[in-house]
Amino acid sequence: MTRSLIKSIENVFGSENARNQVGKFVWGRISMAWWPAIVVAAEDVGIEPKVDKVCVYWIGEDLISLLNEKTQVEPFSSSLDSRLLRHLEDERVPRDRKKACFVTLKLFSKRLNIPLIKPHVAWAQKHLMGKNHLNDVICNPLPKYIQQRLAQLKQENTKAKAKIERSKEEARSPKSPNDSSSLSSENRDSLDKKLKDNGSRSSKFPKYLVRKSAKELLSSSAEDHVLPLMDQKPGVIVWGKISGHSWWPAMIIHHHDCGTKEPNFGCQWILWYGDYQLSQVHYENVMKFDEGIKKMQSYVTQCKRQVYTNAVLNACKDYCARLNYDTSKWTMDDVLAWVSSLSTTSKMPIISRPNDESSESRYSSHIVEKLNEMKANQGVAAERESQIENCDALKAVFAGLCDTLEVLCIICLKIHCKNLQEHPFFNCVLCTACLEDFKAAIFAYGDDGKCFYCTLCAGSDTIVMCDSYDCPRVYCTACLKYLIAPAGYDEILLKDPWLCFLCDDSYKQEKSRIFKPRADWKKRMGQLFHKNIDTSWNKVWDNSRERKSIRVLSLFDGISTGLLVLENLGIIVEDYYAAEIDADAQTVSMAHFGDKIYQLGDVRSITQDVIDSIAPIDLLIGGSPCNDLSVANPNRLGLNDPNGTGVLFFDYCRIKNLVTEANGGHHLFWLFENVASMQSRYRIAINQSLNCEPYLIDAADFSPQHRPRLFWSNLPIGVNFPPPDPSQNLQSVLTPNCNRHALVKKIQTVTTKVNSLKQGVSLLKPVLMNGAPDSLWITELELIFGFPRHFTDVKNLSATKRQKLIGQSWSVQTITAILRPLCYFFLLKTPE
Repeated sequence: MTRSLIKSIENVFGSENARNQVGKFVWGRISMAWWPAIVVAAEDVGIEPKVDKVCVYWIGEDLISLLNEKTQVEPFSSSLDSRLLRHLEDERVPRDRKKACFVTLKLFSKRLNIPLIKPHVAWAQKHLMGKNHLNDVICNPLPKYIQQRLAQLKQENTKAKAKIERSKEEARSPKSPNDSSSLSSENRDSLDKKLKDNGSRSSKFPKYLVRKSAKELLSSSAEDHVLPLMDQKPGVIVWGKISGHSWWPAMIIHHHDCGTKEPNFGCQWILWYGDYQLSQVHYENVMKFDEGIKKMQSYVTQCKRQVYTNAVLNACKDYCARLNYDTSKWTMDDVLAWVSSLSTTSKMPIISRPNDESSESRYSSHIVEKLNEMKANQGVAAERESQIENCDALKAVFAGLCDTLEVLCIICLKIHCKNLQEHPFFNCVLCTACLEDFKAAIFAYGDDGKCFYCTLCAGSDTIVMCDSYDCPRVYCTACLKYLIAPAGYDEILLKDPWLCFLCDDSYKQEKSRIFKPRADWKKRMGQLFHKNIDTSWNKVWDNSRERKSIRVLSLFDGISTGLLVLENLGIIVEDYYAAEIDADAQTVSMAHFGDKIYQLGDVRSITQDVIDSIAPIDLLIGGSPCNDLSVANPNRLGLNDPNGTGVLFFDYCRIKNLVTEANGGHHLFWLFENVASMQSRYRIAINQSLNCEPYLIDAADFSPQHRPRLFWSNLPIGVNFPPPDPSQNLQSVLTPNCNRHALVKKIQTVTTKVNSLKQGVSLLKPVLMNGAPDSLWITELELIFGFPRHFTDVKNLSATKRQKLIGQSWSVQTITAILRPLCYFFLLKTPE
């Protein structure tokens, strides 16, 4: 993980002398979340002060923590809008977070001597937002309830510290081995229980914020031993920790290799040595193996638990085998001898295996055996399995008594006599109701480029993924086991890599298979959506009309892809009006087009008067933000939520109607774009508002990127749409003369997320440079989208910001194919 900015102590506290001041309001960060806090003196809670650490009291939670002053503390004036105001007005925010924000306002109200009145958001905007003195407000003296809580914590921590010191003294005194073992295990368990986070028994602190225990606050920090996130790769041997347990040796596992779902954000799947169970562990609780074995040496030596010593033995054997030791006959004595030979300051290499190799190369042999056992024993999608087993029509098909696949919907498994459509991937059918859900599901891709839903039934239960980098398809285990491949199910689970039925042509040649993949599935995907508006040439334009230059209104303009396309087509643009609020996007547009663009600002501020002043308009284009519509976003707000961005679609409709009215009888071409993976009810609502069905167009037909999108339009596309260009592949856009080679032909959809540049379930870098994996360069990403090299290289924008601008834009190649018919209706530049 990277940070674009690290704030210094002067930024937070104003000066070095101010560090000792208590009562300063700040934002503290733990586990990626920011929470309001007050700086307190470490001595006041019985904690020894540490260099570069700040002791804070969490407002609303009555807890304390030591935070890194450079990376975990920011001035209170930072990002107030997202950290404070949004949580006050959003009803979905957890109650404890709302409580913390409200208590913070009460404290500020008292310090500023300004009564707190409703609405609280308006009060905060008026008295807190943009105030220079905000970071100078001191909550001193602290309220009595805070002082009482700090005194209580000081007493508890003092007792805990004294008990730890006594246990150390007792450990130094000579005892028999049995007494020593009993003392260390019993005292350790009791101490771990007593030294849990102060106040945790009564606190309901949010799960996504992690508190350090008193033991961790009093002992040396383990932050230096955390394995960097960039080195946490499948196959790496580490030490992991979960609450209530000691550090334990483990191996990082890819979720595909163990047949389970993706880990939660910021977590890793790890397989524990010893009991060989899987757990999700936060990346901050993963320690370097060499550091961990030195840190745990004393505990390992004294521990009498057989499962633990076996775990350490097997982990050390695997780790040292990668260092070319012969560990086949190692015992625990050999392990301890090896650990004793390590210097306290020596650094061992972080040994990982290449992500693009099979599991046999990535993991040790006995780990592979355990993973194969998990795959073989993984549960079948229970709900779908029950549905299939109770379907009499399917039983008749498998028994050869009848052939009902032409009338049996493969999703709901009910017989329908009408309103059926062929399944795009297999030789079966879908009913109308199930078809609508299926349309949204097959384009819902995750960060790894894989679809969330089964290719056959659109189910989201236990799934098996195709190992081809270019294929996003997955299959639920029930469909695999009972419908598609009943004879080869077990073989598929263990095969690595496995190419699915759409990628491996051998499946299409098996005549005995009941559910057979279709050879023309790509064509059938596009036919899922039917245009119901007449866009034939003679219906949209009077050919006798004199050709003139085009007048354009672009909503959600971004970096002016529309204008770039029109100029590439040679169409003379008379006026180009753009509605865009992103300052960086406006800068890019200005750098390339200057005064050719008239900026209108926010689409929500465009009124009838504005439209009347710029009419007539020949072409209206736009694509409202898709984040709140895509099923890939679990926190989507939908099309109608006023707090989301999906509702901006209705501004497109409003402005379209205004332009139509202002144009009088002047013909208006229009185009609206959005994500293909939206829920059916949203797509149907858009259909009703625009009075037409969309086209489904994938940028992969014209560029080196899979980017399926829906386009609603009255442009005369139809049969004149250009055929796919097979020459478009990733290698064609890589920078020449740099020994760069593409590992895939086409990349998956690139979004604003940095990880979207990596490919497949292993999030691999798609390029080899001088034999080593490398990411796509931003200049190459620009070419993939159809922009010239360095198109977004303005204003010293960072690579992350440039990717964001590109990821939000249209594919130039796709829009060029859509707008090409305009060349027949408008004035073109004369070739030089």
